[in-house]
Amino acid sequence: MYLGKYVYAIIVAGGRGERFASDGGAVGQPKLFHKINAMPVLSMSAKLVQDNPLVDAAVMVINEEYVDLWADIAKTYQLSKFITVAGGDTRQKSVLAGVLACRDCGGDDGSIVIVHDGARPLTPQHCFDEAVAAAYIYGGAIAAIPVTDTLKACKGVNTPSTFQPTATNSPSIHQTIPRANVYSAQTPQAFHLSILHDALIAAENDGYTGTDDSELVERLGHDVRIVDGSPINIKITRPVDIITAETYLKHVQGR
Repeated sequence: MYLGKYVYAIIVAGGRGERFASDGGAVGQPKLFHKINAMPVLSMSAKLVQDNPLVDAAVMVINEEYVDLWADIAKTYQLSKFITVAGGDTRQKSVLAGVLACRDCGGDDGSIVIVHDGARPLTPQHCFDEAVAAAYIYGGAIAAIPVTDTLKACKGVNTPSTFQPTATNSPSIHQTIPRANVYSAQTPQAFHLSILHDALIAAENDGYTGTDDSELVERLGHDVRIVDGSPINIKITRPVDIITAETYLKHVQGR
């Protein structure tokens, strides 16, 4: 609870991890069940929520195929804050399923809901705390970090995430984007429950798909603020990210 408001958390874990497999990960095993230092990625992400004292209750939104696997993880790691709901066929629909579950659990319009990626197992707790505090004041907040790379916009291409440019299929640069005041969005993202619910419903009714939850809230004109994210708040997307996470835990935390 935060200043008298109930705080719910949704972990989105409805995907299959195709990009992870295409980059050399185990076929048939979603990235969230791969292990970092003998602990499944999903259990690490869930434990962040379980251990946060602000969070009153949590929802795990997961692909129906892996409900039993998640149930074993929840039991093993004593993740007692969680209820489980089946995910939709898109991330956006999975978040909506989580929001509806929060409402069914007693969440009212003034409650705060956190949305976090199941593939972000190293998120510092300050990201959750600051996102909740800012969402309480402004209605919405996301963890993000300033962009440090030079950004290039290309023309004539609409590439999937697995696209790998080569000399023969390389896209043409259209514009270099100034990186001042540009941030890389992460999760957690936190909102008043009513705001996120209305944004998701509006997007569904309009046939609109956003790249994150914040975009859906922004398009309705709501104020969304940025709180300090973290460079270690990596999203496990490719097999090399497992190595990065293990290296961090070994050399920074001594695990």
